[in-house]
Amino acid sequence: MTIHQTIDIPADRRVFFDLPFAPVGRAKVEITITPETETPAPQTAGKEAGKWVNPLWGRAKALGCTLTMDRFMEMQREDIELEIEQEDRLFGRIK
Repeated sequence: MTIHQTIDIPADRRVFFDLPFAPVGRAKVEITITPETETPAPQTAGKEAGKWVNPLWGRAKALGCTLTMDRFMEMQREDIELEIEQEDRLFGRIK
């Protein structure tokens, strides 16, 4: 079953769906969000997004957290490199 519908997403980004005939029980649901128009986000989007994207960010900053996105990404790369080294040691390099 495929349902296509154009909706307006409110500022609180809460959307409710009433499904027509659908099987009862476990089902796979897939949602694809495609903007109707390709307009740049308003300059206030960053301030608004900060309120809901990560509400703990302000608390962490108040406690003295200095982690930046660049440092976080660097830590992820280091973790991946470590995992690759461990796999090579355990299983040998696959060619």
